[in-house]
Amino acid sequence: YFWQNIIQYSKKISYKITMSPFLSLLLVVALGTANPVPDGVPPSIGVMYGEMAVERGDAVATCDQFTDAPQLTWDIEDGASYAVVMYRAVKNDDETVTVTGLHWLVVNVAGNAISDGKEMVKYIQPNTPDDSGLYKFRIYKQAAEITEKMPDEFDLTAFTAANNLGDHIASSHFTCGAV
Repeated sequence: YFWQNIIQYSKKISYKITMSPFLSLLLVVALGTANPVPDGVPPSIGVMYGEMAVERGDAVATCDQFTDAPQLTWDIEDGASYAVVMYRAVKNDDETVTVTGLHWLVVNVAGNAISDGKEMVKYIQPNTPDDSGLYKFRIYKQAAEITEKMPDEFDLTAFTAANNLGDHIASSHFTCGAV
C-alpha cells in the first residue's frame, strides 16, 4: 500500500511539473513522504467539474467551463449529515483569509448526496473580476439539522458557530485566472 501511494503521488508530481515519473518517484522517496499535505490539514475533497478533476491547489487559466456545480466527494460516516460551503477568498497581508463572496451553500446533505440537501445559496459560477481568484470548498459535519434561513449578510465564522459545526472535516481550493 505504501508503494502504491508513492507511485500514485509521483504520477501527480510528474503531471504537475512535467517531470518523468521515474525522476518524480526518486524525489518522493528522497523527501520521505507520499503525502504533500501538512499534518493538521483536513483530507481533500474530490472535485469534478464535468470530466475535469480539480485537485487541491490547482491553478486553472479560466473558470469559464465551471458553469454548473461540481460533483464533490469526501469521506463520510454512516448516518451523518454535512454542510457544503464554497466561497471566494482573499489572503490578507497577515496571512488571514477573508471571505469575499459566497458561491454555494448546501446543508443537511446525507453522505455525498448534495442534490438531496437543502440549497441555501444556489451555485454561482466562479468569476474573477480582477483576473485572479482563490476558491475554497469546506465540508462540515453537522451536529443537527440546519433549519435557519439564510442571513442577509453571510459570515462563515458566525454561521459555523451558530450551527455548532466546529472545524471543517474536508477541504479543497483552486485558483482561477492569472495562472
